[in-house]
Amino acid sequence: GIVEWFFGVKLYPAGATTNSQDGVTDLFGKCMPVLKEMMECGMPLLVHGEVTDPNIDVFDREK
Repeated sequence: GIVEWFFGVKLYPAGATTNSQDGVTDLFGKCMPVLKEMMECGMPLLVHGEVTDPNIDVFDREK
């Protein structure tokens, strides 16, 4: 199955890192069917944890 080919799915929120302008903007809307399938097969969601607030300095986003 799919788990034999993929180890996990990396989530890049829109604007969180270089070239991520097309990243996720609606995690629990558009992505919910995929998240449910991932849960059923035990596939991890790997989140790029970074604040995307324009008021936060780029060097402080990962604090």
